[in-house]
Formats: sequence, C-alpha cells, structure tokens
Amino acid sequence: MIKSENAGVGSDADLDRALFEAFACEPPPDAAAAAERRIRAAIELAGRRDHRGAAGGIRAGLGARFARASRRGRAVALLAAVLILGGAGGGLLAFYEGMVGSGGGLRTAWDRAAVLGISQTIDGYRVTIERAYADPNQLMLAISVDDLDRRGWTQVAAMGVDVTDEQGRSFEGSIGMSSPDGSSAAANLVWFTPPAGLMSGQHTLHVSIPSISVRDNTTPPPDDPPGTVKGGDSWNPWHEVAGPWTFTIPLDVAGGSVARPDSAARVGGTEVRLTQVTVSPSSVNATIGVTDGGRGGPWAPIGQFEHAGRVYAITLSSNSGGDGAITLQALDGTTSASGDWILRIDELVGDDGTQQVRLSGPWEITFSMP
Repeated sequence: MIKSENAGVGSDADLDRALFEAFACEPPPDAAAAAERRIRAAIELAGRRDHRGAAGGIRAGLGARFARASRRGRAVALLAAVLILGGAGGGLLAFYEGMVGSGGGLRTAWDRAAVLGISQTIDGYRVTIERAYADPNQLMLAISVDDLDRRGWTQVAAMGVDVTDEQGRSFEGSIGMSSPDGSSAAANLVWFTPPAGLMSGQHTLHVSIPSISVRDNTTPPPDDPPGTVKGGDSWNPWHEVAGPWTFTIPLDVAGGSVARPDSAARVGGTEVRLTQVTVSPSSVNATIGVTDGGRGGPWAPIGQFEHAGRVYAITLSSNSGGDGAITLQALDGTTSASGDWILRIDELVGDDGTQQVRLSGPWEITFSMP
C-alpha cells in the first residue's frame, strides 16, 4: 500500500496534488468533445486496476471511491482520472457540464447540488466553492480557481482538498477532474466518500484547500551536466501556491436506503456473498466477500445491479482493508430503491501471483431494499 508519507508527501491533500501535478497535461482543442467518454473510461479502468493491484499497489479520484478506501485505491483512480480538458465557450458552467456528462450519477449529483458561490481570495488567487452535493455514498464539490492578477501562468488548478464534518470526521478523497478556462482560471470537480454513519439531513462541512497549483511553461527543463546518470524526470512545470483557503458550508445531505442481505451464490466452488447495499440518488454501493478456495485474487467483479427494469453497471471496485471485503459501486442511482433487486456478477477477474485468472459466472443474488 502506498501511503502519502511513503510517496514523499505529508498528507492526503499533498498526495492528491502531487499526483495531479505529475500527470496533468494539455490536450488538443477537440478534447472537450470526448470529455464524457474519457471520464467514464478512466473511472472504469481505475476501478479495475485498483482491484487487481495492476498499478503496483497504489477514487478519482482520482483517488477507489469507497467507504474507508485506502490511499492506494485513491491514488490509482487519481492517476487514471485527473484529466485536464479543453472546453468550449460559455464560461465555467459549460466546463462543468462537459465534465459531468449527460446522464448517470455524476449528472444527478451536479443537478441536485446546492448552488453556493462562496469565495475566498488570498494573494490575488480566488477560490470559489460553486456547488456541493452529498448523499450516503458520495460528496461532490465543484471548485473554481481564478488568478485575478493574471501572473502569466499557463494553467491553474485546485485539486488537493480536505473535508471534515461537524464531528471532525474526515471524508476520504476519491476522484477529481480539472478543466482550464484559459490560462488563469479553471473548473474543478472533486468527489469524496462520506464517513461511515453519515445521516441524511443538515450538516456543516469544513473544507480546506491547503494550496492551489499553477503551471509555468516558460522555463524549459534544465540540461543535465555531462556524465549525469538520469534517474527519471525530476523537472515539473507545476508549482504550488500556499493557502489555505478555508470554508464552512451548511449542506443538506440527501437520504438513501440501506440493506444487509447476507445472501450468497455459488458457482464452480466459488462463493460470492453480498453483505451490504446502499442505494442513493447518485450511486449504488455494495460490499461483497469472495470465497475462492485459494484460486486467486484480489477479485474485480464484472457485472451489474438490476431493479425495476433498469440496469446499474458496476463501474468501480475496491479492496480496502485487510478483511477481504470488496466494495462495488455503480455510478448511477435512484430515489426509488424500494423493492426487489438482483446483483449479477458475470465474471471475477484476478490473478494467482503469476498470471491473470478469470472465473466465469454468473453469480446471481436476489435481495430487497426497504
């Protein structure tokens, strides 16, 4: 597991910023047209890589996006899903619209979010919490940053964010995206997993942005002296501007529905047991355990939830903690969760330490939501 202290940074927010700066890029102008496809593909890839450990033990996110997700999982998603995308005209709203796409849970969170527009300016850098949304499965913050003094940077961004509630409980960072509006402003979206036990109703969130990032392309990488043994690129055009920008936000957390089925299905000697499901307006989260007789793992399930004629594809999965539990998430939700559901897992993808292992199902588990 890679922790922030092992990565040479001191906190979760520092790790988020370091990953963002390391993997940020400036795409061609037509990148905005493909924003939704890229975002969804990156999120899915991040979830699968995290589950299989393919990233060498590193939710966008883009720290996995699950309760008590490890920093390893967060970092995988951040690597895959921190995207810097060009955008069309129409101001920052157009950039946000492009990032959340036309449907699914990201769009639901955006459309249901409280419009805040709360700003703080430090040394000519204005940071604004534009919108916020929370339910039992996720917190979304829309954050804009603007260099009011137009210092000549080629790009700015705000990605490292710490959030706690009125009880001091931390929200685990998951995924994030930034889209520049010219060289001096940017629209940023970040998602978090709420602390266990967060109830619906009015809450007070404390948001801290320790620093923002600015990109300077005017100075090229330095030339190495003759005979220097190169150990990888150390030059970085991104630099941090210290804050912190701090905000206190009253926010109404939407309700959700929780069930603890403790039901299982077995195929070919492998059992999948479903222990908990949380359905919110923006996503479906579930916890499963896999008993495989030592055939491989960690397992990344491929499948879907089904309810009332709708399909909720599993987009992310995460092995967080040492108990072997696997957290699944479908990035779409419903406000009408009551009734019968099916969890269908068509395939489990893992490895045995030397090669990939794929177990075919389907495992079908029927359960009911209150």
